[in-house]
Amino acid sequence: MRSLSRLLVRPVLNRVADAIEWCFPDWNPDAAWRYRPIARTVASAVGRDARVLDVGAGGTGIAPYVRNPVVLTDAGPAARTSAPFVQAHCLRLPFADGAFPAVVSADLLEHLPPAQRSVAVAEMFRVARRLVVIAAPTGHDAQAHDRRLYDVSGRSGLGRFLSEHLENGLPETEELLEWVTAAARERFATPEVRVTKNANLRVRYTMMRGIVGGDDWGAIIRVRLWTPVSPLLARLNMGRCYRTIVSCWDAGVGEC
Repeated sequence: MRSLSRLLVRPVLNRVADAIEWCFPDWNPDAAWRYRPIARTVASAVGRDARVLDVGAGGTGIAPYVRNPVVLTDAGPAARTSAPFVQAHCLRLPFADGAFPAVVSADLLEHLPPAQRSVAVAEMFRVARRLVVIAAPTGHDAQAHDRRLYDVSGRSGLGRFLSEHLENGLPETEELLEWVTAAARERFATPEVRVTKNANLRVRYTMMRGIVGGDDWGAIIRVRLWTPVSPLLARLNMGRCYRTIVSCWDAGVGEC
């Protein structure tokens, strides 16, 4: 009976998943949660025509969530990309000073050893002209959240990904703000900083726990089924949150 149920249900879910993918190409619910607030800041600060550099983006990054021309960069190769891609390490970005009106980075710093994080932030500011937005999971609660997910995800792709979070430790919000403030003073004439929280811990754990459970097919289907509610998720940032987003712009050039 169970096999018959799976035989009947899977084709239906596959069709639903395909329809969602068609409506939300290249979207991912967790990525949308962190990138949609960043996308709103980009649109407000530099408009929809300015080029955006996404550091540590993999092959997709912020590209599905903005209308801006985007350049993606990551230390590793990307088999499939949603925008022009440059393979480069975040500590040595191959771009001129102030090459991009906006530079963003989401969930990169926790993959770096602590001693390299302030260097990476300074490098992002070096190539930025008007706006830098950096998001990262921060603090003890987020660390405990990642440990719980790691324990249930085992050797899956997510488990290997989270292992770097646990090995390197997550930055504190105060550290992230300190790095941004120091770099901004060096590069921006009139820096303004805004700190916002992102991704309610309880809701994010529920979503991620559902995604990592079961086989690969089930994980893909669950990712697709969560995707349509991504715009709502992007606004569930109350209470204890997983991630901190620090936005810094040069008030003498443009405003958020």
